[in-house]
Amino acid sequence: MKKNAPFATAALLLLLLLLIPQAVPAQVSASADYVSSYFWRGFDLNPVRKPVIQPAFGFPVGQTGLYLDVWGSISFEGRELFETDLTLSYSYEGWDNVIVTGGIIHYGWYLAKNFSFDKDTTQEIFFSTVLPNVTLQPSLTLYYDFMNGDGLYLSLAGEHSFPLSETIDTRLSADIGYNGGQWLPDDADPGFSDANFGLDFVFSAGRFEIVPTIRLTSVLMEALGKKSHIWHGVSVRYSFND
Repeated sequence: MKKNAPFATAALLLLLLLLIPQAVPAQVSASADYVSSYFWRGFDLNPVRKPVIQPAFGFPVGQTGLYLDVWGSISFEGRELFETDLTLSYSYEGWDNVIVTGGIIHYGWYLAKNFSFDKDTTQEIFFSTVLPNVTLQPSLTLYYDFMNGDGLYLSLAGEHSFPLSETIDTRLSADIGYNGGQWLPDDADPGFSDANFGLDFVFSAGRFEIVPTIRLTSVLMEALGKKSHIWHGVSVRYSFND
């Protein structure tokens, strides 16, 4: 019964979201990121520091308002670290332009040696709200992994953009995460796990965007190897919609 409860919760969440009007218009898009390191919620998922390529493709699911995103991480360290994520979500614009999103994420490491669904995949539900018309566009997102990760993660984020020219924007971003037990060792206490700061330069050319980026990740938990890391990357994005 415990294993089925999260599925029922996710289904109810998506049903409620589908009953709410004013779905946020979604675009078909594709992107490819090249990054020097791969940090995720304070976890170092690319410890040898070889680069990672992370392609993504997203598209609306018919006229339902649902959006499917396929994301991958290709590591040059070895196939054990190859990752594929599938995200099904629904976003709508509520009162005072507040954007609310809910959905479910499937994580898979399909090229792992002796792969099995029980140990090499996991699922989580998430719920987020963004205030786009407020200074720093604050957002709050809650993730709950109900399989192998077995715990929650909470992220508070904000960003600010300003133009350098007609085709170049600068974007500053920051977020802090609280880990309530997700993927932590049994003897680790919940707490603030990571803080991240970003500087992006967004070059726009029609439907293309090229985004060089630099990041500072501060790991705040001893259980995750408390330390600060600077890493960089570049993203190429294409929107198929006008």
